[in-house]
Amino acid sequence: MTTIRRDEIVDVTIKSVRLVGEDGPSGCVVIADEHNNCYPLPHQAAIKRATPQHWPPTAGEIWEDGHGRKWFAQQREGGLRLIPVYLGEDDPLLVELPQHLLDYSGPLRRIYGEEAPF
Repeated sequence: MTTIRRDEIVDVTIKSVRLVGEDGPSGCVVIADEHNNCYPLPHQAAIKRATPQHWPPTAGEIWEDGHGRKWFAQQREGGLRLIPVYLGEDDPLLVELPQHLLDYSGPLRRIYGEEAPF
């Protein structure tokens, strides 16, 4: 492994942290760890959403996967599941855990409340 020395320019990745706001006039982004400790990040920090906006789904919402298929969020005995809105004659009834659908058919976006063609 290469030794990284003080004053070198490096890229740092911090996964799955909560964005809590901006640090006043400096405009630095502030993140929080699992203990709710907050840390400002500099302007150079690249920020990318780890989960879709409005995640996780709640019962009654409609979501669209990365292939354009629409899913209805329904509370079931084992927890929340996503069920296809449309099924063809030969399509099996798919019932997916939200995280499974995100991992394998993402990206997902919530479309409930938007004007939909159905």
